Amino acid sequence: VANMWRTTNDINDNWNSVAWIALVTLPIAHYALPGAWNDPDMLEIGNGGLNYAESVSHMTMWSMLAAPLMLGNDLRSMKPKDLAIVKNKLALRVDQDLLGKAARKVKGFPQWVLIRPLTNNQWAVSFTNFGASPTRISITLEELGIRGKWNFKEAFTGRSGVVTDELAETVVAHGSTLYVLSRVK
Repeated sequence: VANMWRTTNDINDNWNSVAWIALVTLPIAHYALPGAWNDPDMLEIGNGGLNYAESVSHMTMWSMLAAPLMLGNDLRSMKPKDLAIVKNKLALRVDQDLLGKAARKVKGFPQWVLIRPLTNNQWAVSFTNFGASPTRISITLEELGIRGKWNFKEAFTGRSGVVTDELAETVVAHGSTLYVLSRVK
């Protein structure tokens, strides 16, 4: 009777609400597929309650969950930095990937590592630091369940490179990184 369903109560414009909704939606993420979407509620980016790192995390987690992306703010007063987050082409590509499969957790709280299969034999990988201080997060390709040599590009910094063993980054408090991995030919 429906193509999407809310997974939680209403979201609020603060980090605790965004983090809690992501944490309770991930266990049912596997139900997402084309024509059937988990809806963890609207994006709060641009409303003023989230700092930049938290806004990037919000966009990253919703993209990894294959969530509908609906803005819950006044577009007329949106700051350029917030607009850049919601218009990020790589994050939108991950969220709207035609395969429609949501992420699964590889490493858990308080530092999440998620992996999501994408079309064209690509993968999205995200790191989220739920902690209150910067933390180094790392994952090996073996832990991700993939092998070989991969090009990576990070969505919000544009950092790119090649990974053959370990993907690692120091992630700020409440921050996230979002990578797309493509096999080196």
